[in-house]
Amino acid sequence: PEPKHGRQLSHSEELSPTCTDLPGALSGDIWSDGTNGCDAYSANGWCEDYGNTDYNGEGMATDTCCVCGGGVIAPCPNDYLVVNGVKYCG
Repeated sequence: PEPKHGRQLSHSEELSPTCTDLPGALSGDIWSDGTNGCDAYSANGWCEDYGNTDYNGEGMATDTCCVCGGGVIAPCPNDYLVVNGVKYCG
């Protein structure tokens, strides 16, 4: 893909946005629905079916887990490029 900003990627480089899962709203620890965390939501494809429910006051997977469209995209420390509207750190 042709970048809009930043530098050209080589074919061997992998694109991955720098997203960080958010902590649980009450505990401030790694988010969990009471039993499962973001990794389980990713592995089992649960985001669409279960991600919009706050089971234990810690927040919803769709807000806290990158894999479910939540989390926070960290600013790039150096240059970046944009592919299909997504900012990738270089």
